[in-house]
Amino acid sequence: MLLLLLLLLLLLLLSVQVMFMFHNQFSYYIANTFLPTLIQVLIGLATLKFDVADFQDRIMVSLTSLLVLATFFTQTSQSIPKTSYLKLIDVWFVAVIFLDFAMIMSIVYVEILRLRIKHPVGGFFTKVAPMSEPPSGCFASCRKADSRRDAFFLSTSRPEEVNFWMFKLFAWAVVATVATFVCVCMYGVLDEH
Repeated sequence: MLLLLLLLLLLLLLSVQVMFMFHNQFSYYIANTFLPTLIQVLIGLATLKFDVADFQDRIMVSLTSLLVLATFFTQTSQSIPKTSYLKLIDVWFVAVIFLDFAMIMSIVYVEILRLRIKHPVGGFFTKVAPMSEPPSGCFASCRKADSRRDAFFLSTSRPEEVNFWMFKLFAWAVVATVATFVCVCMYGVLDEH
């Protein structure tokens, strides 16, 4: 009994303490998830710069981008631990998939506008133009010429104008999404608790 007690005391004195230090490997997720998905969203955004009349290429590239995003989401969801709550990476994927989906819907909307102008019979909208300018010349005096902007809008059709503003809207949405996630992710990486 004494020998057993001595052996136990000796083991306690010679015990080894093991410490594990865990660090977040955020660079893996930046390189393998955030950058590729951001590139896919930028590809979807670039389709808004394609020719408005080239609907086939615009929609095919956008849908392919959405399909790649969905594949990334599935692959990433299978490789990370399952939890009952939403993770930041899930929120990121929902945001970029929604952005890409909204871009596709804007491409479809611009195509509908283009087809209504091209084939006004049976459409909801028809072009209406005055037969002649009013004699007072009010339109000429009320309108001040802003050279580049007016030249752009006078030379483009309604679908091209809508497409132009959709591109600006989605470009700012992508910038805002990335800025928000960079701030949130940096807070999570630098938070020591």
